[in-house]
Amino acid sequence: MAKMATFKCVLCDETFPKLAKLKRHLINHDKLVPVTEEVDMSTVGSPENTEDHTYIMIVKRYNCSQCGIGFDQRNSFEVHLRRHAGEKPYRCSFCEKAFTTFSEHKVHTLTHTGERPYTCDTCGANFRHKGSLNIHLIGHTGEKPYKCEICHAAFVSNSHLRQHFKTHTGEKPFECPYCEMRFSKKNNMQSHTRTQTGEKPFQCVVCNVMFSRSNSLKKHMLTHTSEMVECSINK
Repeated sequence: MAKMATFKCVLCDETFPKLAKLKRHLINHDKLVPVTEEVDMSTVGSPENTEDHTYIMIVKRYNCSQCGIGFDQRNSFEVHLRRHAGEKPYRCSFCEKAFTTFSEHKVHTLTHTGERPYTCDTCGANFRHKGSLNIHLIGHTGEKPYKCEICHAAFVSNSHLRQHFKTHTGEKPFECPYCEMRFSKKNNMQSHTRTQTGEKPFQCVVCNVMFSRSNSLKKHMLTHTSEMVECSINK
């Protein structure tokens, strides 16, 4: 008869019948959790291999005492702790927004400058985020690996699938901090919030006119494009 798999804490040797119980247990250890012993990778297998050994949970080097998430790198762990504390040391020079990491600050700055540094080699489309470019590239292949279990609709990214799934559940997790309106998409909530605050973070690089929505800026930029085309024709 096959032996039931158990999950063992490498810090105190206590064992648990379920992985979820082990994860909850790990929160009881110190905020910094160093790996103190070698783990034999041969003891980590699939459910079919439980006859001869016990499963061992490999603990990350740094473990958050608040939520139990583990990290291999100290800098990633420290960023995570800043999120719990609400620390945002990187402030945008164009608006009042602040960010936990420099990379988040850098990506946000692109919304002000209009810069799109990532270009598709196939069609020339430009993107602010490398992740957006990667999703776009999948679209060229026609591949849609993420499928809805309810209606079998297929999507190019997991984020698109998660967003679609809310149409089945009716979930609207994003609430406006100024009124009671709720939204299924975070960007829709953010656009709505700007109508309450009057914030206009999207600036035209040609005439400096400000807009509250990125699509409004895109429509506005077309007026400059037509002006430049007309100018070149008249020369």
